[in-house]
Amino acid sequence: MKRLNLNMLAASALLMFTLNLGLYAQDIPAHQRRGKQEQFGKEQRGQRPPRIPNLTEEQASHLKTFKVAHEKEALPLKNQINELEAQLQTLMTEDVINKKEAGRVIENITDIKAQLMKMNIDQTANVKSVLTEEQLVAFNHQLTRKKDRQPRRGR
Repeated sequence: MKRLNLNMLAASALLMFTLNLGLYAQDIPAHQRRGKQEQFGKEQRGQRPPRIPNLTEEQASHLKTFKVAHEKEALPLKNQINELEAQLQTLMTEDVINKKEAGRVIENITDIKAQLMKMNIDQTANVKSVLTEEQLVAFNHQLTRKKDRQPRRGR
């Protein structure tokens, strides 16, 4: 009788253990999953070009030319920013922080970021120069929507 009770106890413990494992295999809640899916999707798709209605072949050609020229000009600046940010991280992780050097690096980063922002304005002006009124409305709408889609910080 004791042997039967011991076997029943062991079997019920094993059953409880396997049932609990099923709980850990459940999906992640949607509010936690959402950010990871969006991030994965962006890496896979890359940044989408603006959707402008009724583009002619000539307009599309101009836009492609503008984009290639802009990316060629912006890439070295982005690389410089990445290098300076790595240098800043190195400075910040030293035992004694050289504030003067860190300040110089920060100023260089902000100067280059300002250059990039000005280049983006020039790029937007170039794009707008080849669009019709209807296309301008759609393009401007997309420019304002970009800000709305950015995740909020501090939550």
